[in-house]
Amino acid sequence: MPHLTVRRVDPAQFINLRRIKALERKAPQYCNMSLKLTFLGGAGTVTGSKYLLEADGRRILVDCGLFQGFKALRLRNWAPPRINPASLDAVILTHAHLDHSGYLPLLVKPCFTSSGR
Repeated sequence: MPHLTVRRVDPAQFINLRRIKALERKAPQYCNMSLKLTFLGGAGTVTGSKYLLEADGRRILVDCGLFQGFKALRLRNWAPPRINPASLDAVILTHAHLDHSGYLPLLVKPCFTSSGR
């Protein structure tokens, strides 16, 4: 007599698996995409959120925040950007608090001169 195994499957997992399989059929290029995430701030502290996401030849900066709090942290705000702003394809802000958006003027400042460009 064959052995029968019964396994309970959560309906939510089943739906997600179906969606994943559908995505694999529709857009196989996304299933093998490599992603690189670099922490440029917000690691080891709760301020200065900056993350560089690289995928499929694109460079996206997620958040661009100021460091706040102790002087040693605030001094990091005056350091030159660790990435070339011209190399970015986009900047995405999760929300508009200074620790997530306050470094934007300093990020783009090198891209402009006194002549307006």
